Amino acid sequence: MNTLLIFFALPIAVIIFSIILQKLFKCPFIVASIIFAIFLIVAVVIGTFEAVIAAIAYTLLSLLTAYIVMLLCRINWNRDTQNDITVINNNNSNGSTCSCNQNDNNTITVSANIQPTNNSNGRAGRFYGTYR
Repeated sequence: MNTLLIFFALPIAVIIFSIILQKLFKCPFIVASIIFAIFLIVAVVIGTFEAVIAAIAYTLLSLLTAYIVMLLCRINWNRDTQNDITVINNNNSNGSTCSCNQNDNNTITVSANIQPTNNSNGRAGRFYGTYR
């Protein structure tokens, strides 16, 4: 194989495919398994021991890339959820209220008092729920 292909093009392709597969499957080990399977088939077709070593190296690169993407997504999600949680207490014109409170154990408790509307589809009752 061409040295430029081995050290430049294939690693960039592995990184790009690992990012895409991580966003789809959300599991670094599945991503690495798919990349390993593809490169193992290529190694068998080529029939050289160097291709098997390259398959292992590209699998490790894929696992590392997918794991980093997973961590970045978790950090981004945690940052977004910490900034977006607000306490809402709306008193609408029809008398319904809604409030959201974040507890210490990272759960959000939602309670709503739903008042019937003037049309025939109105519902009355009280809702309690927890979103984790």
